[in-house]
Amino acid sequence: MLTLFFPVAAATAVAIAALSGFHLFSATPSTPPATATTSLTPGSDAKFSYLVGQHSNFCSLSQSTVMTYPANSRIQGACCNPLDDAKYRWQVSGLRAFSGTPEILADPYDVSAGLAKQLLAADSSISLTSAQMTTFNSAASMTDDHGWCCCHCWRWYMSEGLAKVLITKYHMGASTIAHVVNLTNGCGGALGSDASPSPRTRS
Repeated sequence: MLTLFFPVAAATAVAIAALSGFHLFSATPSTPPATATTSLTPGSDAKFSYLVGQHSNFCSLSQSTVMTYPANSRIQGACCNPLDDAKYRWQVSGLRAFSGTPEILADPYDVSAGLAKQLLAADSSISLTSAQMTTFNSAASMTDDHGWCCCHCWRWYMSEGLAKVLITKYHMGASTIAHVVNLTNGCGGALGSDASPSPRTRS
């Protein structure tokens, strides 16, 4: 009986995950960054199905590693939690309102390494005035994670760089920046849930 339990339990877990709209993922990378863009439409069933199987976005990925990637490579998939269909569609739909701003992602789970490197460089190079720093800090406190991501991974610093660009180049307010950061969050998890661990408990 014991020899049958574990395969049955594993199959049951997979079935429950599929029915709930979640897909299994790996916390560590199982695929390298993609070297070409996909023609799949952001927010489509086909794009969602493709991204579920991509794991080049992961929690331990550092900004220094991303800076070594070729500009034409792609960082894809969710990191902390399984990619959720409803949340994915909500994020992509919301990001369409910012399609005229090239620094804002069109798909939070399919990131151009070139753009990531641009924003990481902006985080290091852009200095904010005192007033701009107030906007920056206010925006961070307003995000779902109460910070730039759930942990100090590469996306934390990319989001910092994005915020600095949105403040200095586009003069966006804190609430709009926080909304953009929520829309570009790559952690996965269910829509409407506190999917990401608190930044106070992650390092």
